[in-house]
Amino acid sequence: MLPHSKRNVVVSGSGRMLVRAKPKPRSRLLKHISQPPSTPNRVATSHKTLPPEVLIQVFEHAVEADIATNSHLIRITHVCRYWRDLAVHSPALWTDIALRHPVAVKAFLARSKGLPLRICIDMNTTFFSAITKETLTQTLQTLLAQSRRTLTLKIDHMPPFGFDWVMKGIAGAAPQLEMLVIKRRLPVFVVVPEARPRPVVDGMPKLRSLTISGSALHWLPKAPNSLTEIELNNTLCDIHTMLDLLQRCSASLERLTIRGVFNTPPQRDTRRITLARLKTLQIHSGSVRGLAALLPSLVLPSEHTTMSFSCPQNIPVSSSHPRLRPYGGTFADLASALSARVHLPFAALRNLKRIELRWNRHKVQTLRAYLNSDLDDPAAPALQVAAYASHTPRTPAGARFIFNWPLDARHVETLDIYGTSADLHFPWNQPRRAPWGLMLRAVSRLRTLRIRAMKEEDLHALLCALYTLPVDLWQNVCPRLETLIFAEMALGEKSWDALVRLVHTNRTYLQKIVVELPKMDPAICDGWAAIQIRRSDYVQLVFTESTESLLGL
Repeated sequence: MLPHSKRNVVVSGSGRMLVRAKPKPRSRLLKHISQPPSTPNRVATSHKTLPPEVLIQVFEHAVEADIATNSHLIRITHVCRYWRDLAVHSPALWTDIALRHPVAVKAFLARSKGLPLRICIDMNTTFFSAITKETLTQTLQTLLAQSRRTLTLKIDHMPPFGFDWVMKGIAGAAPQLEMLVIKRRLPVFVVVPEARPRPVVDGMPKLRSLTISGSALHWLPKAPNSLTEIELNNTLCDIHTMLDLLQRCSASLERLTIRGVFNTPPQRDTRRITLARLKTLQIHSGSVRGLAALLPSLVLPSEHTTMSFSCPQNIPVSSSHPRLRPYGGTFADLASALSARVHLPFAALRNLKRIELRWNRHKVQTLRAYLNSDLDDPAAPALQVAAYASHTPRTPAGARFIFNWPLDARHVETLDIYGTSADLHFPWNQPRRAPWGLMLRAVSRLRTLRIRAMKEEDLHALLCALYTLPVDLWQNVCPRLETLIFAEMALGEKSWDALVRLVHTNRTYLQKIVVELPKMDPAICDGWAAIQIRRSDYVQLVFTESTESLLGL
C-alpha cells in the first residue's frame, strides 16, 4: 500500500474502493518522453522526417555500393511501406541489373520505366546451384530483348554455345551499347582459328570498350567506330583478323591488351596500321614468334605510348596446328620478324634514359626501359618485356637480354641490374665477361650503375668487363660512369679485388661507390680493399645500412 500522501482513492460504481498512484509531475514526464526509445522501430519511425529527395540519394549510394548482387536495393524495399513505395517509383534505382532469376529480372525491367540499362549476369552453375542452366538461359534471353536500351553488358562464364547466340542478339539492335564484356569458360585445349573473313557488325555505333575472354573474335565492328579500349584475354588470335580489327579502330583506339595465343601465318601480312592515339599496348602471348609477327605491322607515332610484352614458359596447344610453337622462345625471337630493322621502330623508345634487367630462379627474364634516369622515380616503364629463358644452341638464353637489345640504348644514363640471387645462363663457349662487355659498350653515356642481388661470379665478370680495355677500341667502356651502387648482396674477395683494379685503372670519371650492408661490419668498412679505394683522390667510398636493418626488420 502506498503512503497516503502519494495515492488517490477512487470509488467505483460497484462500491469497491480502488487505489492508484499519484501521476508524475509534468517536468518529469516530459523528460521521460524526450529520451529516445532503444527499440528496433526507432530507425523505421525516423525516416519520415527526411525529404524524399534525400532518401532517394541515400538509396542511390546504397545501390552503387552493391551493383554486383542488387541485395541492398531489395533490402531497402523490405524496410517499410514508405521506403518501398518511394524506391519502386524511382526508375533510376532499377537500371543496374545483376540478378539471375527471370521473374526478378522482369520486375527490375518493369520498374526501370525504359531508362538505359547496365546489365551484369553470371552464367556459372554447379551441381549444388539452386538455379539451372535453362533458367539462366531464359534470364539472358529476357535481358537481350532489352538490348536497344542497354549501355553496359557483362556476361561471365558464358557457355561455349552462347557466344555466337549473344552476338546475334545484340549485333543489329544495340544502338546505345558502350561497354561489352563476354567471358567464356576456358577451353581444355587451345585451337587456333583459321584465317577467314569475319562478318561485320553494324548495330553498335557507340561501343567504346570491348572485352572478350576465352574465345576467338568471330566478328568485326564496322568502321569508323568509337572503340577506345580493346581487351582480349585467353583469346585465340589470328594475325590477319587482328590486323583487320585494328585497322577498323585505328582512328580512336587508346588501349589495347591481348593475352592469348597467336598463330604464325606462312606469309607475312604486309599491311602497316597507324594507331595515332594509342596510350597503352600490352601483349602477353604464348609465342613470342606470333608477337613478333604482329609488331612490324604497327605504327605508333606517339611518344607517350607505354608497351608491355611477355611470354610464359609453355601452354597446352592442339597438335592439329603445327605452325604454332608450344614454347614461348626468348628475347632473340622478339625482333625476328623485323627484317633488317635492329630496334623496335616506335617513337616512345627513342630517348630511353634507364634500363632495368631482372631474372629469377624460374628462368623468367624481364627488361624494363624508362624515359627518365632517376632510380627512385615510380613512373611506369615505356617498355617492359618478360620472356622465359629457354636455352637452345640456336637461341642462347642471354642473346638479347644481356646484350643486343631490340631498342636504341645510346642515350641510356642509368642501368639497374637485379639478379635475385639466381643463376644467369650465358651463351655457350664464351668467356663469362664477354656478354657484359658487349652490354656496357652499348650504353656509352652511362652515368649510374646499380647492381643488386647478383651472384659473386656474375658480379666479378661484370666488374672485370668495366676495367678491361676492348681489343678493337683504345678507350674505356662507359667513359662517363660516375656512380656505382651495390645492394642486397655481400661482395666477395674477387669482387673487391676487381673493384680496386677498377678504381686504379685510370678511370678519373668515377666519383662515388656506394656499398649497402645489412649491418655495419668494421672488417669490411676498414678492410684492405676499402683502404685501397680510399687512397684514391677522386673516388668516394660510402657504406650504408639496408632499409631492413634501419627499421629493425
